[in-house]
Amino acid sequence: MPTLSYIVPVYNSEYWIKSCLDSIRNQTFRDFECIIIDDGSTDESINICTDYENKDIRFKVISSANKGVSNARNVGILAAKGEYLQFVDSDDTISCNMSKILIENALLSKSDVIISNFYYIDNMVKTKQVLNDFESIQYDTDSFRKNFCKLLHETCAIEACWNKLYKMDTVKKCNAEFDVNINYGEDLLFNLSLYKSYNKISFIGKPLYNYYVRKKDRISLSQKYRSNLLIKEMHLLECIKRFLIDMEIEYNIYFYNYIEEHIVEGLNEYKNQQCNIDINQINSQLEYFFDSSLFSMLPNSIKENLKRYTENEVNCNKI
Repeated sequence: MPTLSYIVPVYNSEYWIKSCLDSIRNQTFRDFECIIIDDGSTDESINICTDYENKDIRFKVISSANKGVSNARNVGILAAKGEYLQFVDSDDTISCNMSKILIENALLSKSDVIISNFYYIDNMVKTKQVLNDFESIQYDTDSFRKNFCKLLHETCAIEACWNKLYKMDTVKKCNAEFDVNINYGEDLLFNLSLYKSYNKISFIGKPLYNYYVRKKDRISLSQKYRSNLLIKEMHLLECIKRFLIDMEIEYNIYFYNYIEEHIVEGLNEYKNQQCNIDINQINSQLEYFFDSSLFSMLPNSIKENLKRYTENEVNCNKI
């Protein structure tokens, strides 16, 4: 039984998958299996992945019909045999010592999950940066609750699934899985289902994951246009609200600012050239938001900011 299981969902990633799998194969931590789930690719991805499987017994390819990244990850979880679990997207890479650092931390700290920082690499402008610095620290349940909203708003680290090392027994005990019915915020919702059961959480400030944004390349996992984004943002934010209530975490300015930023992202969809929502749909969605309990809970200053942004930035001809 391997110590670590990597889960790599793949869909039409022929231009990046070699770099991804090479970064896994070259890890200084050697006791792993890599489960590759091909999600119905129509390019050369499956052949490239099969070549790795044929040359290295640690790599295993599972073929699936095209059902989306959430289903692919769930298939991987069911197939995984490792004590620990790590997700890697097929258009990203990991540093050569990422898994070694995460597992050593897990063994020393006895933490339920290890969260590392990451590099944000913009392929179009050729930049590589750390979006938000944070310190290496451990939280128990109480301190994590007290700092959750600040971490959510300031670090970007607790949302994604690919910068973490999970304990497999915790994932199975919680019956944690990705929601196949949504295509936005599924990583965070997966993590929220697990955070409730953690006793100790470790953060590693060093960036160990390379997250690529490939705006000018063929469609990657990191860059997809999402229709009805405002509604999807609202659903995600309502899920976070329920989590805060369940964990008895009080709303604070960090959460309110997080809401504001995500609603603005949803509003910006209406300015996107790919937006195919008609005027009546836009009006309906805006009315739905401004009449919602999500909007009513916000401080007046943020309410005014969102109203002003809608009036000034969203195409007035559409509203």
